[in-house]
Amino acid sequence: SSPPAPPHVLLLLWPPPWIPALLPLYPDPNPHSLRYFYTGVTAGVGLPEFIATGYVDWELIDHYDSNTRRAVPRVDWMARVGESDPQYWDRNTQILQGWEARFRVDLNTLRGRYNQSGGEWGACGPGGRGSGAVPLFPPHTCGSQAAPLPYPPQPHFTSFLP
Repeated sequence: SSPPAPPHVLLLLWPPPWIPALLPLYPDPNPHSLRYFYTGVTAGVGLPEFIATGYVDWELIDHYDSNTRRAVPRVDWMARVGESDPQYWDRNTQILQGWEARFRVDLNTLRGRYNQSGGEWGACGPGGRGSGAVPLFPPHTCGSQAAPLPYPPQPHFTSFLP
């Protein structure tokens, strides 16, 4: 009688081992980075409610804000992208308008969850009323240590997309 067959093993490798063969033998010694930053703030702080900026190697390449509602190039070589792809800036504008709407909804959700719809606010500090760089809280959570502020803090958040 023959010995029992060994169990079958399926080995999945990701990425497949042949992928490096498709890459150049000498990788670029100067890799570049593309980063986008999206920032949303509440109305009334003197800034657009939504700003998106793109960077290549930390050089500003394009910009969008909720006041202009248009994606615009900030360097000459990005302006030339529209020559080879006439719909590029319209397409990016539509995408960023979608992100603007999303940030507005998310910011309103945050305001509701943290009850930042108005009222009195103060700074609570270990050294007494409003001393030092300390978090802001509604005065009723600080007791007598609250230093009232003339306005509620304006929530904002930033998203980084690598």
